[in-house]
Amino acid sequence: MKEKALLLGEKKTLLSILSEPEVVSKDRPIFILLNAGIVHRVGPNRKSVKLARALAQAGFRCLRLDLSGIGDSPPRRDAQSFGESAIADIGEVLDDLEALYNPKGFVLFGLCSGADNALQVAQRDKRIVGTVMIDGVAYRTPRYYLQ
Repeated sequence: MKEKALLLGEKKTLLSILSEPEVVSKDRPIFILLNAGIVHRVGPNRKSVKLARALAQAGFRCLRLDLSGIGDSPPRRDAQSFGESAIADIGEVLDDLEALYNPKGFVLFGLCSGADNALQVAQRDKRIVGTVMIDGVAYRTPRYYLQ
């Protein structure tokens, strides 16, 4: 397994770490691990690092990504909200990875707001072939408001 830093996105400001297996199979999707809230690309308790390396050991490319304004990626200079910015950033990263590696799609992994972002992008982008969403969408029921 090897790792390398990449600057992705339209302005090449989105810092990410790509974990790659020794032998890359072109018939597999690339996993993208999204930020959990404002936690940078290592994830809560370094879980994203461990997961990315385990996925690389299993033969998948895996990208740990800092969205704009999180970790080592500077904020966007446009007037987009956090949600809009996340969707735009992820779309730009997909474009770059597709141009670099031509994978068989992408799997988005998200915890908390990362799960929300994964869902939003998966609904819009046909390149997403799977999602892993943990503790994501909160339905606004009476109990939601009570808590």
